[in-house]
Amino acid sequence: TIPVLNARDGVTVHSRGEPHRPADYADKWQVEKKARVSKLNATKSQVPDEPRAAKFGPTNTDGRTGHGARFRIVANWLVETFGLAIPDLSEPNCKAIHILDVAGGGGRLSCELALMGFHCTVVDPRSVDDKKLASVMELTIRQHNHHEAAQRYFARKNGGDMEESNNRDAQKRSRSDSDEHPTDGIEEAHENESQTTNTPSNEKAKDTKRKTEALSRITLCRSLFDKDEMDKSGTDFDSLVGSADIIVGLHCDGAVNAIVDAAAKFRKNFAIIPCCVFPSIFSRTLHVCPDGPCGHSEGGEDGNSNNEIIGVPVIDRGQLVHWILQEARRLGFEGDLLSCTPERLVGANECAFGIADPLTE
Repeated sequence: TIPVLNARDGVTVHSRGEPHRPADYADKWQVEKKARVSKLNATKSQVPDEPRAAKFGPTNTDGRTGHGARFRIVANWLVETFGLAIPDLSEPNCKAIHILDVAGGGGRLSCELALMGFHCTVVDPRSVDDKKLASVMELTIRQHNHHEAAQRYFARKNGGDMEESNNRDAQKRSRSDSDEHPTDGIEEAHENESQTTNTPSNEKAKDTKRKTEALSRITLCRSLFDKDEMDKSGTDFDSLVGSADIIVGLHCDGAVNAIVDAAAKFRKNFAIIPCCVFPSIFSRTLHVCPDGPCGHSEGGEDGNSNNEIIGVPVIDRGQLVHWILQEARRLGFEGDLLSCTPERLVGANECAFGIADPLTE
């Protein structure tokens, strides 16, 4: 029975008994906690580059999945799609590729590209300051270090088992031989150790040098990607766009129209991976055939005059990608206009890009 505690103001308050959890809930929670602790301890005891690499696999060895890896994925996709040659920084006369990162925000994509050796300009009225950009670069370098270490780990795991066994046999033979001459073995071991040891201070110095060099290749432009606004801020819009080799907009939202206009006017390579469409702000019309979107052709303003062409408002991301290609062609873009989905890029991953000038020599 449920006892009545009191009856006040016509309201009867009942007791539900002492609060308690199900009998097995506390035990289950303790088991899960012990499992997490043991997993953490096992991770600490292993090789630094092994745990996360073993967890996420060789296809995503930086240990980040989903949206966290999109900047590295897009940077590699740009290199492959536009045929960008990784600059040889040791060559004094090496040609510098200039990339405009429109609506780049925190500069994550530019940091990835700058570490590859490309020169980038982040155009965003809300872009980070130099101090914050340095922190973003440090984060990117740490992810690169882990990615490289994980690649080595999987190379050893997948293809280096036989080589490692041979090395172990060779080490055993060298130790047995050194029993006759222990001094020679000790001296040789110390010599090899001095040549191969990477101390934390040396690694930190290398990372600091990489950060300084990469930051020198990034320029921040706090302005909208608009000629009037940029000229007001003291930056020559025509000169900036004219010096660029590629205009990139990763989730650039409101700058989509401006990128298409600039790419067509200055005949520049461009890549746009849109996110938000904003149909209430931007009035865009996609010309479609009954079977799907139609491109701009020689048959008339909207396409082939023999086909029925209708205009529909752009309200989703797929329509926006087709509209970008149609608009670029309508504005006179000279080159190949294509669309694709970069591999392993999740979320808003549909891309429209134009190749006006191949950058391969």
